[in-house]
Amino acid sequence: MVIKLEKTGDFHNIDLGKNESADPVIVHVNLNWEAITNNQSGWIRKIFGSNSAPDLDLGCMYEMMNGEKGVIQPLGENFGSRKTSPYIYLDKDDRTGQANDGENMYIFRPDLIQRILFFCFIYEGAEDFKSVRGRMFFKISVSIQRSAISYQL
Repeated sequence: MVIKLEKTGDFHNIDLGKNESADPVIVHVNLNWEAITNNQSGWIRKIFGSNSAPDLDLGCMYEMMNGEKGVIQPLGENFGSRKTSPYIYLDKDDRTGQANDGENMYIFRPDLIQRILFFCFIYEGAEDFKSVRGRMFFKISVSIQRSAISYQL
């Protein structure tokens, strides 16, 4: 199943509850962009440092079934954990956009999550997502079945 979100406000709900089989459900979220730098001069750009490489960040806010709440994001170096609660893991902070695989977040126990909101933001170096061709990709793996959601920012 492929779901395409084409405009702001589009959404899709996916049931990530415990599946019938013993195979685990794993959610993979990828943020990628192009390392386009803006070399224009000007005093506003000098003040706000927009000549630096674009740095986008991937994160999520979550609430677990037991009421635990939190945020996973590079800001504050909160990368989560694969093996302990919340079972959400962010692999790295790509500060330049030059990592081929971008930033990746994995949800290893979606059955323990009440709700989750994925987000990305521009930390520095870009005026908007379109100028760096920002994009998010969602992949849900259940045994052999896979679902993918792609969203152009």
